[in-house]
Amino acid sequence: MGHFCRRLLLGLFIGQCLSWNVSQAVVVSTDASTSASVEQADNHETASSTSQSEATVSTERPAATESSAAETVKADPTEEASRAIMFKEAVVATDSYGHELSSGKTVYSGEIVKYQFRVDWQKGSAAIKQLRFQFSSPNYVQFKSAKVTQANGETSALSVKSQKIEATLPGELNATNSWLTITVMAATKQGAETTILTEGGEASLAHGWWLRHQIDLPTFMIIGLNPLEAALEQHTYHLPQNEPLVIKGKFWRESGLQTKQLKVWLMKDDHEMAKFFLDPVTAANGFEQSLDNLDLPVGRHELYLHAKDTHNLKIHPIKLTVTVQGELSFAEVAPQAKFRPTTVTGTQQAVTRHDDWRLKVRDTRDENQSWRLMATATKLVDAENRPLAGDLIYHSNGQRVTLSARPQLLTTQQANLEQPIHDVVNGWSVDQGILLETRADAVPGNYYGTITWQLEDVPTDQ
Repeated sequence: MGHFCRRLLLGLFIGQCLSWNVSQAVVVSTDASTSASVEQADNHETASSTSQSEATVSTERPAATESSAAETVKADPTEEASRAIMFKEAVVATDSYGHELSSGKTVYSGEIVKYQFRVDWQKGSAAIKQLRFQFSSPNYVQFKSAKVTQANGETSALSVKSQKIEATLPGELNATNSWLTITVMAATKQGAETTILTEGGEASLAHGWWLRHQIDLPTFMIIGLNPLEAALEQHTYHLPQNEPLVIKGKFWRESGLQTKQLKVWLMKDDHEMAKFFLDPVTAANGFEQSLDNLDLPVGRHELYLHAKDTHNLKIHPIKLTVTVQGELSFAEVAPQAKFRPTTVTGTQQAVTRHDDWRLKVRDTRDENQSWRLMATATKLVDAENRPLAGDLIYHSNGQRVTLSARPQLLTTQQANLEQPIHDVVNGWSVDQGILLETRADAVPGNYYGTITWQLEDVPTDQ
């Protein structure tokens, strides 16, 4: 359990003006003075925030030939309507880094790749029902799962065999449900010993007996041996908020790092958080890199370290778990504060605060954390060390306690990331919170004293 203290010096002048000065509350205790005034006279008071290649399917009927008598028969209206069906489609393949795969691009043996097909209904055409999808896997690629997502938000799984997908797609493409995507997850050949090319495979979309369109599949290379390796000293981090992330490790390759430099970058989801470059000597002998300004909010984050050399050879992404810890501290404490001017009447009186009181707590920790605010106070005395006939009291919800050298609990609160600053004084009404209570025998004069604020982090159940 941690705690922070700040002190407040109080002063009271009875007969003139009762005012007080409050020191700013910091982790290191500081004194400040306060004054209040009480006059012995008649009543007198003062106040104050894919790229996709597209292929358009022609709906024109093939030209008639002598061998096809059916082509000479005039189509009926239903057939003509079916010919008005138009859609366009495209496919993109990406690796586990989210990079698009195309000719010349590489992935590692056993790496997961994603094929994403998109079909768009063309404005003005007829609605499309029972669109059929067929996908036979390229060489050295094995299907794992597949799903269809429609523009209306509906998602359906497709049956997957290791080497082939055949399905009639659900739903209907029309003006209000104008597109769908087919996402196929696949794994490249595990344990390949040489670099191989993902040739072969076939994908198509078909509608009715006459419209079948072949979709060109991207080809890429599978690297059989992992040419670039990496190791980190640490994979789990607990950081105070706004502290840099320090990564230590090394890179190597069996034949040596024959590269001009290594590019290293850190990803969170699809966002690049940071990047840096290493020379081969530093990378092989061990590096240490401090990453600032990652802008990670309080909480747990999964990041992935990537690296590649100048030959575009890459490591397998390395997962880092980073937990950003929040801060509990005083956000603001008034350097000076006063009580309202008061006139003694020979009776017990409650003196209210001036409007210059400020006391705020900042808590940016997880919401399962709690804190409490305690206070102690000295007796108010004048310049000649004569005590005031009265006390500082804390009044809340019908309960009244006298502030003394023994810590008194003022409030307990729970962390709230949506409102990390808690204004303590703002929660006090005019007759609640810390007040000055004088007795009937109070003597006019200037009086001063000290309040010490103590902020503690505590278990939630306390």
